[in-house]
Amino acid sequence: MNKIYRVIWNASLGAWVAVSELAKSKGKRSSSSAVIGETAVVNVNSQKNGINVFLKPLSAAILMISSPMAFAYTAGNGTAPGSGAIAISDSTCSAATAGELRSIALGCGASATTSGSTGTPGGSIAVGDRATSHNGGVAIGQNSLANSGDDKGGVAIGSNTQAYAYGVAIGEGAISDQAGVDLAKGTVAIGTKSHVDNADGGVAIGNRSKVGSGATNSMSLGLEANVNANITAGMAVGAQSSVSKSNAVALGAKSNTDLSATSETQATVGVLTYGGFKGQAASAGDQVSLGSAGKERQIKNLAAGKIAVDSTDGVNGSQLFATNTVLGNVASTTKNVLGGTAALNPNGSLTMTDIGGTGKNTIDEAIKASKTVVKQGANTTVTYDAATNSYTVNASAGTTGSLTFAGNSGSKVKQLGETMTIKGTGAKTDDQYSGQNIKTMVDTDGNLVVAMDKNLAGLESVSVGNTVINNTGLTINNGPSITTGGINAGDKVIGKVADGVAGKDAVNVDQLNAAKTKVVAGTHTTVEFDPITNTYKVNADGDQTHYVSVNDGGTQGGNYNNDGATGISAVAIGIDAKASGSWSVALGEGANAIGSGVVALGSESKAEGFRSTAVGNFAQSLGEYSLALGSEAIAFSPLSIAIGHSSQAIGDSALTIGGNAVTENSIAIGLRSLAWLGKEVTVVGTDSGAYGDNTVAVGYNAVVDDNAHNSTAVGSRSFVKENKTGSSVFGRNATSDAVDGSAVGFDTLVTAEGGMALGAKSVADRAATGTSGQVYIGQNASAADQLAVNNTKATTGAVSVGGLHKAKDGTETIVRRQITNLAAGLEDTDAVNVAQLKETANTVTTELTNKGLKFAGNSGTPVA
Repeated sequence: MNKIYRVIWNASLGAWVAVSELAKSKGKRSSSSAVIGETAVVNVNSQKNGINVFLKPLSAAILMISSPMAFAYTAGNGTAPGSGAIAISDSTCSAATAGELRSIALGCGASATTSGSTGTPGGSIAVGDRATSHNGGVAIGQNSLANSGDDKGGVAIGSNTQAYAYGVAIGEGAISDQAGVDLAKGTVAIGTKSHVDNADGGVAIGNRSKVGSGATNSMSLGLEANVNANITAGMAVGAQSSVSKSNAVALGAKSNTDLSATSETQATVGVLTYGGFKGQAASAGDQVSLGSAGKERQIKNLAAGKIAVDSTDGVNGSQLFATNTVLGNVASTTKNVLGGTAALNPNGSLTMTDIGGTGKNTIDEAIKASKTVVKQGANTTVTYDAATNSYTVNASAGTTGSLTFAGNSGSKVKQLGETMTIKGTGAKTDDQYSGQNIKTMVDTDGNLVVAMDKNLAGLESVSVGNTVINNTGLTINNGPSITTGGINAGDKVIGKVADGVAGKDAVNVDQLNAAKTKVVAGTHTTVEFDPITNTYKVNADGDQTHYVSVNDGGTQGGNYNNDGATGISAVAIGIDAKASGSWSVALGEGANAIGSGVVALGSESKAEGFRSTAVGNFAQSLGEYSLALGSEAIAFSPLSIAIGHSSQAIGDSALTIGGNAVTENSIAIGLRSLAWLGKEVTVVGTDSGAYGDNTVAVGYNAVVDDNAHNSTAVGSRSFVKENKTGSSVFGRNATSDAVDGSAVGFDTLVTAEGGMALGAKSVADRAATGTSGQVYIGQNASAADQLAVNNTKATTGAVSVGGLHKAKDGTETIVRRQITNLAAGLEDTDAVNVAQLKETANTVTTELTNKGLKFAGNSGTPVA
């Protein structure tokens, strides 16, 4: 690139243009007086087309910018119609446009303008080729877009990102958009091609994660995690997880909510119905899914749930095992109580044969078979006394002779007329006996038979040795019992149990042994058996990858019992993780999600402000809708954004991007950048800083020092010194040490108030002529000439295009420049060119000749 320039007049632009010496020029001569005035806009172009200086009136030298409040800076093909705006682009590409108040557009085709009918006219930032930002938004990255129409508050970072209406989109192709323009419904999309499409309050974190159109207050977290369109309060956590129903949660990689939650009040198993269930699901989406069809997951390390009539806790395997153990004990006890041929089948059923040697297989039939019958014989009568439960057999009247009474053993002869008494040995009172089950009959041989009813009724109890059968069941003293309260085997073995068949049949030891579960080590696993606790421990090999792993270092911490999520629809994952806010998510050791709808992602991260997001170890989002992204990043205030390690955003809507960057009520972008102690401050660049109201510092180590209000420093190590208000410096090492000073170019310096140093190494140190001395006016000048000269005296510091340059090593260099291709001045404050001076000299010579003034000596030719 040719670095030798000259200045020519561009008639089509109405401006002086500094161009390469190789460029052609066209000039025009005319005579006029000079008048000094203000400049309006400066356009600096580093390409071979030159440096364009657009001026209102042009003075004898190149003038300075005297209205910093309306100052706009453009470079290359940039246009900055907005007051205090910056537009920089390459002159060979589309123009950058900074149309809003104090807006910034950096890059080919970058645009920072107002849109819609209610847009906020100011502060938009567009950085990158074709980056577009409206209404105070921030768009950083090629083809990025922040806000459209009436949207406000959008932040888009990354190529092809789009952020609308208080949305945040970070990552290539990320899109963040809500249905309206409500501050309380802002969305967040973080990750390559992550999408929140027209979804109020949606959050999508992870590459290609998505919250569908029309969804409300939903979240997808993980690679390709997805919440379907029109879903309310859905949450998909895990790679390729998917939520298709409102209020549903899909937890884990590839988990989905395809099945619907059901309302269960009772269940029937076999012939038994279990009812009184509590905690019915109100809708199909009231569910947490841990997998998908064919990809189900076990829940490990689940604490024992409360077992009560109103409990809705989950129960673990040990509780089910305890229940089954009790049922097994009941079955075994019943078998032992029954004794004899009683058998407990594998399915839990009890069977018996030949009970008590009666040949009967049921207790009812066995009791009937054991009845004793008293029958009336020939010439006898049998009477039964219910009060004494006894029978009386009398011979018929008129019968003579004797009768022989014989029983199963022994016999007795009774004479007719004698009384034979049939009695029992019961010692109870008469009211304790009943004869309704006894009947006497005479058989075909004339024998008196005493018979017992096959179906005994009215009995209160039956005692046989140590065995008692009553209306509560069967009890054996110091042995088994079968009562209405259950079956107690009395620590006896129930033997000869046939194999159970039906679902509720008892099983025997053979079936139990056959049903043992054998735990075999699979691929990448080892199995350890503990004979003391009768448990198996399956360990995965240490060198394998796991989907989820939490290592507490051997010390049990908070959330061990999965109780860290106390807020409605909250999720807490990690040691000491807490999610107390409704719809909040805490992920990581010590992560704390306090506010409603917040996300705390990272060890010791903290999300407190309403719907705020903190991502990174020790990151904190304290203000409403704030975003802290990066380790130790802190977003203190509502709508503030802090991105980068140890970055801090203080004050409403403050934006900080860069490690250790800090801003207060302003914007700071760059490593260790600092926007502090001022209002409406913008800082862009590593180690850059601005410390006064309405200040701008752009470039590496660019600084606007304390109380240098309304000043701008653009360029590496550009510097506006303390208290030098209204200053503007552009270029590497450009410095202003004067109020209202302007320095444009490498290593330029202005020290005179209102002065302007234009061009590399230029120094503006001359004060205004009107304050330092008088301009010489000839004694024969007319009153009009004297007035014209007095009216064009300098009122502020001079414009310098050179001067005495002092390098840092102390070397001094005189820098001087020509102003070439200068058109003829017209007004009193216009600069004049050499052609006009020559014309004036020729005019004076001609006038002197025409006056006939000649000089003659004693000899020689007279001289005119």
